[in-house]
Amino acid sequence: MSWRPSSVAVHPIVLLGVVDHFNRVSKHTNKRAVGILLGQTSRGVVSCTNSFAVPFEEDAKDTSVWFLDHNFLENMMEMTRKVNAREQIVGWYSTGPKIRPSDLDINELLRNYCANPVCLCWWLFSCDRSESVPSTHPSEHTSTNLLQ
Repeated sequence: MSWRPSSVAVHPIVLLGVVDHFNRVSKHTNKRAVGILLGQTSRGVVSCTNSFAVPFEEDAKDTSVWFLDHNFLENMMEMTRKVNAREQIVGWYSTGPKIRPSDLDINELLRNYCANPVCLCWWLFSCDRSESVPSTHPSEHTSTNLLQ
């Protein structure tokens, strides 16, 4: 039986990192940005305090074909441990509008680095700043989904 967190706390720097990654990789494409969530788990609460982008490619015609750079992930974790040994992989993120079937495979891959990875799926897209009521944009209402 897999463990489920009672809650997930996402620190603002993580949100900024995800938006930055989205703007660099996915803003004007159909690609999604995928990255790693770092932090700690204590008393059933997953605290995501940092993140980093991971090179990720997905076949546009067959989403079951994808590539996540393991070497990059391991090198980044090695460097992260030198700076902050307390931060560990707690999960991963995706900027989709939805969870895809391949996400289960990605989640299984992350189990090599974290026993119970949390998946956060954000629906992000650019909005026109000239509109008078920005709060009506769905991008203002970030959805968080757990894969477990």
